[in-house]
Amino acid sequence: MAEPILKWAGGKRQLLDQLYARFPAQLGRYHGPFVGGGAVFFDVEPARATVNDANPRRVNFYEQVRDRPEELIARLASFDDPESDP
Repeated sequence: MAEPILKWAGGKRQLLDQLYARFPAQLGRYHGPFVGGGAVFFDVEPARATVNDANPRRVNFYEQVRDRPEELIARLASFDDPESDP
């Protein structure tokens, strides 16, 4: 199981078992209209999926992860670690 890469208010991680009880036996394609932190999406790891969200910055973040992971990693690595020694 992959871990969500964002924490988001209203996350569904604690509800996964209850949600899966309502899923069909065979999951062909996953549609997530409000991906949020992506707990369900990343846990299901579907072969085919469509995810969306009302927050354009969140959508942009996931597009960068999908389309430009190396650039994103390099950019994030350039920031100072707030937990490191001053």
